[in-house]
Amino acid sequence: MLDAKTRGWVVVETADLRVRSNTGAERAVDMAGQYQRMHDAIAEHELPCGFDRLTLPLEITLFEQLAEPSFHRTEQTELLGLRAQIVVHSASDDGSVGYFAHELTHRLLSVCFPTATPWLHEGMASFYQTARLHGDALELGFPPFSFLSRSQWGGAVQAYDREFNGARVLVLPDWVIPGADELRAMNRAEFYDPKIERELLNYAGAWALVHLLKQGDLSLSPPFIRYMRSLEAGKPESVAWQQSFGDRDIAKRYRSYLREDLYSRVRSVQVAEPEGLLARPMSPGEAALMLAELEAWSDDKSAKRAAAYIDFASEQDSTRLAAVLLRGAFLAARGDLAGAARSFDSALELEPSNPDALAAMLHLHLEDAETDRRIAAKHQAEYEALLGLARRPYHLAVAASWSTYIVRDVRRGLALAERAIELDGTSFMAYVTVGDAAASLGRFEQALEAYQVALALSVIRDDEVRVELEARISAIRGESAKPKPLFDWD
Repeated sequence: MLDAKTRGWVVVETADLRVRSNTGAERAVDMAGQYQRMHDAIAEHELPCGFDRLTLPLEITLFEQLAEPSFHRTEQTELLGLRAQIVVHSASDDGSVGYFAHELTHRLLSVCFPTATPWLHEGMASFYQTARLHGDALELGFPPFSFLSRSQWGGAVQAYDREFNGARVLVLPDWVIPGADELRAMNRAEFYDPKIERELLNYAGAWALVHLLKQGDLSLSPPFIRYMRSLEAGKPESVAWQQSFGDRDIAKRYRSYLREDLYSRVRSVQVAEPEGLLARPMSPGEAALMLAELEAWSDDKSAKRAAAYIDFASEQDSTRLAAVLLRGAFLAARGDLAGAARSFDSALELEPSNPDALAAMLHLHLEDAETDRRIAAKHQAEYEALLGLARRPYHLAVAASWSTYIVRDVRRGLALAERAIELDGTSFMAYVTVGDAAASLGRFEQALEAYQVALALSVIRDDEVRVELEARISAIRGESAKPKPLFDWD
């Protein structure tokens, strides 16, 4: 059973993406090219700030068939530096590329705009999700929604679908769509309302507001660009909005925009097709490890499947070490820290100088080593070995944290974390370490910027983590004029 599921997989590497698929080599190359073109058009022409931080290839898994809708598998654990996956199926090209564009936009916004609020995230992601590739152009602005006034509605139906230009459009009554000011004031809990009908209205309003500001009214495009640049600089959303739009009555303009012809405002961006893409076969062991990562480790049934894939990969010579490491990360995520430590010990027995194993072991014991000097001393040799072997961003981020919090060599920790960010501008661990180390050295502006980016990257983390980051940001804003360090490392 597992043998069948792990055969027929290929990987296609593009300039910015790593696409793994079981749809066949030809189709995998074609879809990878479409994803890359979408990436180029959005990142280069629309959100160029993403190029500064999205320095590692985005991971995409394309299934020939998928039992559930496309989804975004967030990082299972920080151990091993496992990365998020955009998971899509190939039922339709437009749907697959559109979903990729939606999740890509979220990634870009997270690294570009630390203070972006939910309406902007979902409005922008919905805006790009309807983009279509035609020839050498990407067409932007196709509406996924249509809004009707009370006089046009003529019935008690809450919403219905219609076909327009070959695409599904959801028709909604305009008087129940939230206002612009209401959307901007919503926090995550309010925007992602448990009532699906209310959440849908929030999405529709967010899309319409972004559509208005980007290409619905030419006089609003320059201030919207200023607004985005202010968010990129880390300014609070309310400040960025006021400084960009001033006394303009955007709420009134938005409300009238819902009744205008939204289908006539599509625009095109030129984008070249990538050349020379090739599909490399994946071994069954590689595919098994990929499939194990995609399972929801927090769910018992999914975790059982993940363990079976890991067992399968551990039986293959080419993936034995990688399987032992992934088992350690899996066990740690399941709460079995002792089992995780044994797995990493086994990995180091197989290959004593493996930097992935060294970094994983140090990361696993980082919190305990902060409070127990005996644990810190026990792993000192592994730390020193990692310093000489660190190459990947994850290795550098772990070495930076160990240097900063355990060895108390803050300057070395800062340098290592900065290098990790150069290689991976989405490393949450590295940004937090830069913030703590820079604050300790009195470099408050650098610390503030690092904490703000870390906060933007923490949307999938526990509320406790976000509260702590917000507290550090508030503390810096209140203490930055003082010469003493914010954090006392002694």
